[in-house]
Amino acid sequence: MWPTPFLPKPIAASTLLVCLLCTVSLAKNQESFPAEIVTAKTVNVMAQLGTSGSSRIRPNAQRAKAQVEAALRKWGRYQIVDSPAKADLVLIVVEGNATAGSEEPVRFRMTAMQLLSDTLTIYKGGGIKPDSKPLWSCRETGEDLGWPADRAVERLRRDERKATLDSAMQNNR
Repeated sequence: MWPTPFLPKPIAASTLLVCLLCTVSLAKNQESFPAEIVTAKTVNVMAQLGTSGSSRIRPNAQRAKAQVEAALRKWGRYQIVDSPAKADLVLIVVEGNATAGSEEPVRFRMTAMQLLSDTLTIYKGGGIKPDSKPLWSCRETGEDLGWPADRAVERLRRDERKATLDSAMQNNR
């Protein structure tokens, strides 16, 4: 008789629990993409300047706004409007610098490097109130793989497409 793989009961139970939690977490994340983003037709894009540091490329809110608007036009999914009151969604892009590096002890300390960083946050349209909660947000950092603002819109595009496909599959069942 061949020996059977042996896992102590506590390890086997822990492994099973982690697998179940991951499955539940994935299912929850798939359901959590806001329907307002999927059904929206119009957007307004606003820009703010975040923390400015000493990166290779200086943060520029207007450049980030122009990049988000260009990516949205290329996608063709939303119509860009000039007022938050006319928009189904308000997208706010904040461009600044983020620090890359570590806080190691002095003998291992490396120089902290500043990288360009864009945070794209989506709110319901019609005007943003101080207590408004975002519908969706993401942060992209580093200019080595293209502009962070472009990557943020691409992530929105992937998340929206996945939510749309998941919804269509559920409706076909």
